[in-house]
Amino acid sequence: MQERPLLTGAALLALAVSGSAQIQTLVLEGDTVPGVGNVTVIRNIAVNDGGDWLAEVRTDNPSTASDVCVLKNGQLFLREGQSLSNPPGATISNFDSMTIDNQGNTAMNLDLGGLPANRNSGVFWNDKLVLQEGDVSTSPVFTSGTIYKEFREVQINNANQILVVAIVEDPQIAGTDERAIMILDVDAQGNLVGETKVIVETDTIATGAYPFVETSTFAHHFGFNDLGQVMYYARCDTGNGGNDDYVMLDQLAIVEEGLPSPIAGRNWNATTTPECDINNNGDWVLAAVIDGGTADDQVIFKNGQKVIQEGDPVPGIPAFVIQGFVSAPVEIAENGDIVWYGDWDDPNTSQDSGIFVNTNLVVQEGVTQVGTNTIKSLVGLVDGFHLSYSGNFLIFEAELDNNLAGVFRLASGEPGQATCFGDGSGFICPCGNFGGTDEGCANSTGAGAKIGGIGSASLASASLGFTANQLPAGRIAMLVSGTSAATNIFGDGIGCMTSFTYHGATLSSAAGGATWGSSSLLGASFQPGQTVMFHALYRDPVGGICGTGYNATAAYQVTFAQ
Repeated sequence: MQERPLLTGAALLALAVSGSAQIQTLVLEGDTVPGVGNVTVIRNIAVNDGGDWLAEVRTDNPSTASDVCVLKNGQLFLREGQSLSNPPGATISNFDSMTIDNQGNTAMNLDLGGLPANRNSGVFWNDKLVLQEGDVSTSPVFTSGTIYKEFREVQINNANQILVVAIVEDPQIAGTDERAIMILDVDAQGNLVGETKVIVETDTIATGAYPFVETSTFAHHFGFNDLGQVMYYARCDTGNGGNDDYVMLDQLAIVEEGLPSPIAGRNWNATTTPECDINNNGDWVLAAVIDGGTADDQVIFKNGQKVIQEGDPVPGIPAFVIQGFVSAPVEIAENGDIVWYGDWDDPNTSQDSGIFVNTNLVVQEGVTQVGTNTIKSLVGLVDGFHLSYSGNFLIFEAELDNNLAGVFRLASGEPGQATCFGDGSGFICPCGNFGGTDEGCANSTGAGAKIGGIGSASLASASLGFTANQLPAGRIAMLVSGTSAATNIFGDGIGCMTSFTYHGATLSSAAGGATWGSSSLLGASFQPGQTVMFHALYRDPVGGICGTGYNATAAYQVTFAQ
């Protein structure tokens, strides 16, 4: 199955809901998955900052033991009934908790066939087993002999970590089936190298000294960032059955049932299904319930400030008011943008709901076009849309007016474009070390490093920043710019300008990523109409392909506006 071409157009936040620009159809009911069957049902979806996407689909394959599969960028990735090398004799029997990082690595909880009942699920990094049901924990926070009995939720970040909501059996804890939220550290090949506790049953919530007894098992009731911070729901044993719901950020209580909310005169109500998320800046978003009238008790908060409340006018359509958020996800991007779903009181129920980014309605039922078709309804709302880490891509499920459901991707406009690639299309890499599409010359990771722009090319907005990925881990990377384009050898890579101006250095993350925010360009004297090239130059002393010890990403070209 071939991925359909991406249309270009205006930026995500400025996209008119009536436009079709930049909405790409990724997969539709009826599409053929070679060797499996035709798509009949679409389930979980995910997307990363590079636009790489996952979709779990059911097909019309006559065997119910092999009719479900996971697509990655339109190609078959994993399939129900597929044999695994580890554990020996295991096959995939079901998929759960599907997530993808910016390097394209995935983390899932897979149910396994061909194994005893007490060993029939596992946490996987791509198709590699990380932790299996029945494994003994090596974490010092547990008593020796503590086993993992079940996995309920899995999320991946960009720092080689996997968040796991699990059931454990610790011999020293009374009763059975203790709830635990753990972080698994893996190496670049997905091997387990450490386990860190977030919270385990009988741990006390500091604000009330109440023991933790339960958490949610839904994907969007957790937030997990690259710093290893976790936002989650916790129910505690208060002894009286009341005021026992909390929303936590690591060990800090953000929400305590019965205490005042940020809305004057309104307390937090029972919050058993909080939709929440956290970004790498520590910014968080939460959809929760407050006490009082049911016509205005649902609220979305960002860092403790109200974003939108049930009963508020619909952003952009003030003649109607918000009626609820339908237990849909809320997510927050690196730049602080949030995505949420709203339903309102338009008597024309064919166009009374949509997806918002901040206060911009970007997808509306009955209005938004995809090619020659109109989106009839948004579907699968519990897991029905997902925002990439940076906010570059929004992926969502919808049914069109031709009655075909599908997965669609909305891409943000970029402030410029990548250029000067090391893929062999132009200047030759120093020792034939060609990278792939949009990449610089290959480095010790086996791939070339990419660079992308974030924010705006407007000088007035002062929001331009840059990201790089596929760098060697833990190496110095420097952002540079130049106004005179040229191609010449630079270490193991290509230099794309005659001279450099430096804008700041950083260390690449364990996942090979690096970011330069808008502050890195403070003091730079760019002019409206000026075209500037940007590079990330980086060290690669171990295993550098050509032996010089340094390399460069592809270049990124920006033409500045006023």
